[in-house]
Amino acid sequence: MVKLGPLYLALLALSGCSGSCGADSTATSPGSPELLLAGSVGDRGLVGRVTYAGDSNSIVAGPGDAAPCSAAAPTVAKSVGAEGGLADVVVLVSAAPGSAATDSLEVSARDCRMRPTVAAVQVGTRMVADNRDERVHTFHLRRLAAEGGRRNLQNLAVPPGNPPALWEFSEPGIVHISSDDLPQMESWVFVYRQGQSAVTDSEGRFELPELPPGQWQVTFWHPRFGRTVLPVMVPEDGPASLYASLPPSL
Repeated sequence: MVKLGPLYLALLALSGCSGSCGADSTATSPGSPELLLAGSVGDRGLVGRVTYAGDSNSIVAGPGDAAPCSAAAPTVAKSVGAEGGLADVVVLVSAAPGSAATDSLEVSARDCRMRPTVAAVQVGTRMVADNRDERVHTFHLRRLAAEGGRRNLQNLAVPPGNPPALWEFSEPGIVHISSDDLPQMESWVFVYRQGQSAVTDSEGRFELPELPPGQWQVTFWHPRFGRTVLPVMVPEDGPASLYASLPPSL
């Protein structure tokens, strides 16, 4: 995996951030917080946006001419939306009091793609591997090892029309789910013990509406660009706003 260089912080904690937050007071905001998530967090928590600073054509694969279920179909690269917004970035505050955990995560095979591309779940979440295509699909689970490489966990074969296969994420870490014969079918699951998480949408936006006031370390993780951590101060009269841009030189 490529290691991520430092994320460049464009604007940190628009409201209530002192010099200790590490933000440059002259930094330029890429957009007002109202345009991010329409104020859905109310007067607390954290909103933000992650963008890609390079040429989006350098990391986004074209549609190609191959049929979706052909082995020649291109692997879907990570999505860059309007104004450089980067989708599928996990945002995690592990030290924060945990929000309500979800019991299950559905990973579905449809049109020879796995959805979602990236998810973040707590330990103990059950994966529901659902095949909605008219052919057998495998859901091959491998955990990324700290020393590099991937460790096999399980390989679930789900024929068409069969009930979904089940698997529990029992340990923290990053799990890669892929098809054995179609490389373009893949999904990534970031598994954590506790905290609050989000995954950026198609425009790179995220929100953590339940994040309490205080100083926090925010972890960003992306399947291509790896992991980095940034500080943020959430004021009593929040929300705070956090903008970050991934550098193109990786």
